Amino acid sequence: MRRRKRDRVWLLVIGALAISLFWIMIMPRPEPIYIMSEPETKLVYVEVEVIKEVELVPSTEFMSYIGDFDVTAYCPCELCCGEWANSRPVINYQVVVNTASGAFAKEGVTVAVDPSVIPYGTKIYIEGVGIRVAQDCGGAIKGNRLDVYYDDHNEALNSGLNDRDRKVWIVNEDVELTK
Repeated sequence: MRRRKRDRVWLLVIGALAISLFWIMIMPRPEPIYIMSEPETKLVYVEVEVIKEVELVPSTEFMSYIGDFDVTAYCPCELCCGEWANSRPVINYQVVVNTASGAFAKEGVTVAVDPSVIPYGTKIYIEGVGIRVAQDCGGAIKGNRLDVYYDDHNEALNSGLNDRDRKVWIVNEDVELTK
C-alpha cells in the first residue's frame, strides 16, 4: 500500500514528538536548595543545576601526573618541519626521519617535547592520545607543549589535537605489575 505525502509528514511529526519526550525524560532535573534567610525565618526555594564532574586520578603508582599540556601534531613535511625536511636520508626506498634523541621517528611512538621538562626516552601518557615516547624536540616546543608525530600531513591536520589542553602523566616503568 502506498503512503500519501501527508501520512509521511504525520510520521515525522510523531517521531519528533517521541524524541522530544524521550529527551525531556532523561534530562537531569535541578535539585532544590533551601536557604534560611535572616532576620525572618522563611524558606526560599532556589533551583540550582547540579553538574557532576568526573575527576581523573592525578597520580597512581603506575603514572605520575605532570600537568596540562598544549598538544599539537606534526609530520615530516616541509610545512611542519621547515628546513629540516629537505635533507632526510633514504633507507630501503623510504624516507627516514631522525629525531633529536637519535631515534627514527615513528607514528604511534614519537612525541616532541621540551627536554628540560620531559627528558628524552621518557614514556608519557597523553589524555586522548595514548602512550608515546619523548624522542624529538622542535623550535616551538617550549615548556608545557607537546608535538605528536604522524607519517602523513593530512592525518596530522585532522588529528584534532590542538583543540584543547590535555592532561599528561609520566609512565612509571619501575612498578612491578605482579606482586
